[in-house]
Amino acid sequence: MIIEKLKEGANLSVEIINTQGTETISVYGKNSDNNSVDLDIAIRLKATES
Repeated sequence: MIIEKLKEGANLSVEIINTQGTETISVYGKNSDNNSVDLDIAIRLKATES
């Protein structure tokens, strides 16, 4: 699954939150100089039904 591949990335931090039955996946970049997570920029994925 793609989430597992993202978690393997050394320069990425993946957070999965399940709120009221809706799963939101946030992908953050890590700073290369000190390996800290940059919380200012993220890609968020949320499952929706149409």
